[in-house]
Amino acid sequence: MKTLVIGSCVCDVSIYLDHLPSTEEDINTKAQKMSLGGCAYNVSNMLRLFSVPYMLYAPVGTGIFGDYVDSHLRAQGVMPARRVQEENGACYCLIDEEGNRSFMALHGAEYHIHKDWLDELDMHAYDMVYVCGLELEETTGEEILSFLEEHRELKVVFASGPRIQYIQKDRMERMMKLHPLWHLNGREGRTLLGDMSLSAQETVKRLHSLSDGAVIMTDGGNPVTVYDNNDVESIPVEKAEAVDGNGAGDAHIGTLMALLQKGFTLEKAIQKANLISAAVLGTKGAVLPDDRFNTIKDGILR
Repeated sequence: MKTLVIGSCVCDVSIYLDHLPSTEEDINTKAQKMSLGGCAYNVSNMLRLFSVPYMLYAPVGTGIFGDYVDSHLRAQGVMPARRVQEENGACYCLIDEEGNRSFMALHGAEYHIHKDWLDELDMHAYDMVYVCGLELEETTGEEILSFLEEHRELKVVFASGPRIQYIQKDRMERMMKLHPLWHLNGREGRTLLGDMSLSAQETVKRLHSLSDGAVIMTDGGNPVTVYDNNDVESIPVEKAEAVDGNGAGDAHIGTLMALLQKGFTLEKAIQKANLISAAVLGTKGAVLPDDRFNTIKDGILR
C-alpha cells in the first residue's frame, strides 16, 4: 500500500548568519542556498530514501518559484501532482550559528489544495496519509479535512506544525476526531495547551486527551516523549552538532512513517527516527543527501 503525503513543496531560500538582526541593524550573511523544501516534500523525501511507495500531493504554481519547484522535482524523477495558474510563494529560512531556524514564508499555490483534486485519486491504493497544520490553516484547509472525513479507513499522521496556535479551533477539533498519530515538538504542544511550564509527560497526556490517539513529542536535545496505549515512554535522542535545524522534525516524522509501513513497532521506529533527525540536524539544508543516507541506511534498518 502507498502513503499519501498532502502538503507543500516550496523553494527554500536558506540564509546563514551569526545572529538574527535587531531593528535597523545592518549585518552581513555568511551564505545562502536555494533548495526544494516544504514539510510535505521533506517528509516524502524520507519515504523515497526508504523505498516506501508514496504519492506527494503538492500543487505547483507559476512564477520563478513555481518554475524552480517544477524543474527540480522533475530532475528527481517526481512528476508534480498538479500545475495551477496561481503563483508559488517561497520560504525564507534564517539559520543562526547555533543551528536555530526562523522562517518567513510567503504562501501561494503550493498551500492551496482542493478536495475535488484529491477526489480524483484511487484511494484503494493508500492506507496512510500525512497532513500538516500549515495547510489546515489555509482557506482550503476545510476541504482537506472533508476529504479525510470521507476516508476514515486511512491512518492519519498529523504534524501540527510551528503555527499550531493559528489553526482554527473548529478545524483542530475535526482533526482530533480522526484520532491521528500526532507528531509535534515541545514548544508547539505547550503553546497549544497554554502552559510552557508543563513537563513533557504531562504535556503528552493532555494532548492525548484531545485526540485519543498516539502522541509523539520531540523536544530538542531532550528525549522524545510518547503517549500510546495508556502509557508514557521517554526515548533518548542521538547527540548531534547543530548545523541547521531546518527539516529535522520533518525527517523524524518521515522516517517514522516509512518504518511503520515496513512493519517496525512504534518504539523501534522512533528510535531509528531519532538517528535520522540527528543526521539532518548536522547537515546544511532541510533534507538528508542521498549519499549521506546511504552511509547509515543499513544500520537504521537492522
